[in-house]
Amino acid sequence: MGVLPLVNTGKAWVSLPHFSYGGVWMDSRGDLSKSRLINSVIDIVNSEKCDPGFYRVNIEKIVYQQSRLGLKYFIRAFDDQMDESFIKSEKVTTIFNIDTDQEKTFAGLGSNLRRKINKSLKSNVEIKSGGVELLHDFYQVYTKNIYHLKSLNYSKRFFEDLCHSYQFGNLRFFVSYFNGKPAGSALLASYGGFYENLYFATLHQYRKYYVSDGLHWKMIQYATEDKLDSKDGNKVYSFGRSTIDSPVHQYKNHWPVTSIPLFVHSNINDVRQNNLLKNTWGLLPGFITKPLGTRLIKHIY
Repeated sequence: MGVLPLVNTGKAWVSLPHFSYGGVWMDSRGDLSKSRLINSVIDIVNSEKCDPGFYRVNIEKIVYQQSRLGLKYFIRAFDDQMDESFIKSEKVTTIFNIDTDQEKTFAGLGSNLRRKINKSLKSNVEIKSGGVELLHDFYQVYTKNIYHLKSLNYSKRFFEDLCHSYQFGNLRFFVSYFNGKPAGSALLASYGGFYENLYFATLHQYRKYYVSDGLHWKMIQYATEDKLDSKDGNKVYSFGRSTIDSPVHQYKNHWPVTSIPLFVHSNINDVRQNNLLKNTWGLLPGFITKPLGTRLIKHIY
């Protein structure tokens, strides 16, 4: 018995977005490698032209199925030492096992981190959470941060559609304001007792007010209070993916977290790793990259 979450972008099969720690989840696979299972399932589903949804695939068909369609794929997964086709990437995901008792969770943080959170919440920083009514303010911070990172931005419509279509838990925007101006923003999604910080950004000029610490803590508080219970009673807050030993990763390690390496099984050349293209994009002014990014990002895969 196993599950393989996939999305067909029209050009490639990729890990389910947002909760994108894909690959095969299974209780037993015999002598079959994950890569062979994945490639065979993709071939079967693609050849049968299945509509979006959940499907059962006969394991006997997988055993004898040969990859014949030349399909593109990009699959993220956790460690699989039995399969050399899964290559360790430069990314890790960082998770925090939280207690439903907020006081106990807060007491488990380092004294310096508690000080920063308290300072943020006692300053002129106000944090709001909600739905699409906060999209405009969220997007202001998001696009400024994406431009700083020399990356492509999604459209505002993308986030609006995501909010309206997500049915597997709660999806909420969190926005920090300093003297009434958006200073930081995040989008938090839940599935059972798992809460992932999908998009997170703070503006540089407000970081001295510990906007990041206050924003993360508000999302953790929300997770502890959320009525969506996990099966085993435990809850996990995910800080999301980051590059190993990057400043962002080092920041996350100030929290009581566990970093889990991510692996990639893919036959796609990831153009996002091309430094020349990235640096060239970074030279363009924001009034060009903002509308252009929304048109180009759909062609990444």
